[in-house]
Amino acid sequence: MSSVPWKTQINFASALLLHSCLTVILKESFNVLVICTRLWFRWWVLRRPNPRTIATDQIRTSVVLDAYTSICSRDVEGDLAELYFTNTGFALLALSLTSSVVMNIMLSSILLNSVVIATFGIAFLASLAVGERELALPILALRRAGRFIWSDTPFVNFFSLIYIATVLKGHSELRLQDYVTFRSIAVLELIFMKAKLAASTPAKQEQLIRQLVASEWIVVNAVSPAPCDNGATKLIIYEQNLGPDHLSNTFTEPLRNDMIPFTTAQRLSVMLFKTSVGFHLGCLRGPLGPASVPLPAVGFYVDQPDHGWRIYRLSDEVMILSDRLVESPRDNWYGKLIVKMHGVLLRQLGKVRVIYLLQKKGASHGKEITWHSNVNLVTGVASKWLDGEFRPANAVERCIIAG
Repeated sequence: MSSVPWKTQINFASALLLHSCLTVILKESFNVLVICTRLWFRWWVLRRPNPRTIATDQIRTSVVLDAYTSICSRDVEGDLAELYFTNTGFALLALSLTSSVVMNIMLSSILLNSVVIATFGIAFLASLAVGERELALPILALRRAGRFIWSDTPFVNFFSLIYIATVLKGHSELRLQDYVTFRSIAVLELIFMKAKLAASTPAKQEQLIRQLVASEWIVVNAVSPAPCDNGATKLIIYEQNLGPDHLSNTFTEPLRNDMIPFTTAQRLSVMLFKTSVGFHLGCLRGPLGPASVPLPAVGFYVDQPDHGWRIYRLSDEVMILSDRLVESPRDNWYGKLIVKMHGVLLRQLGKVRVIYLLQKKGASHGKEITWHSNVNLVTGVASKWLDGEFRPANAVERCIIAG
């Protein structure tokens, strides 16, 4: 078996862009697979609808794309393109890097450049499709597509420019080992950037969730909102008329294991593979759909130790739901072991995992307020900050987390 030809000269222009392009192609291919699977399931269940599960089935087959997930998000100018790659799993980045190395060795420059051009074209067409119909749309689409195929992190960009100026001196080829070095550094930097986002301040995290919610694109709806008598909007989840006074009582309180951002599978998916396609009306609990939770006053929190979470009210429009599994009672040895091992790294950093909730504009009816979460933003905040800034609440109202 021959060794890898590390000294082989490869096309620098293709090499610099190919890794990002392959990442986009792989990630979008898996997104298409998920969407097609849900559409097939939707077609299947609607052929023989079950009145008892029709609402859950509709939510299960819904699709929401955001800036973390897809180039088809409403991130029109590409400002969140960095998040797209930052929240791509390590295994998927490594796979795309390996594929780009093999392609650079075996394929001609024409084929390599064709892959780059095709990826640019896909990103450009996606940008046109989701953009606003303005005169500047083509220019913005070009800018956005360029950000997706030129996704190198600042550290790698800096050293790439130095390498071009001092080593290549205008030549278009570089050694394979230099290409692998550049791309490996880029992958590692993306992993560190993921950790940086997880360790960012609450203000930064709130900004991120707002950007993500603004970038979401509902590809397939779960259920359609129905107008109330006064023109406001309420959610009709089951095929029956629900009065606004009983809306909160219709939904159960979420358990910790119901929440997708808290599950082990989701965390491993974000770290190792790719982000998850969201659910319309179900970003918190996925196919289980909306849930009812307490609504504390600003500066207060409500504890739910039996359910494994605690909810804090940061402002009129922002709440965070923290993971409190370590405080949940466990009787058997296995449960106690899981509690002891859970979030051990975060505990060493003095942080707790949280889910951000934003109030949805125009989605209230009387005292019923609908809140929105995002399945792909999972991060942590300092326990000391939560313990010092918030007080326990007594009697509280309730609200619906529907997205």
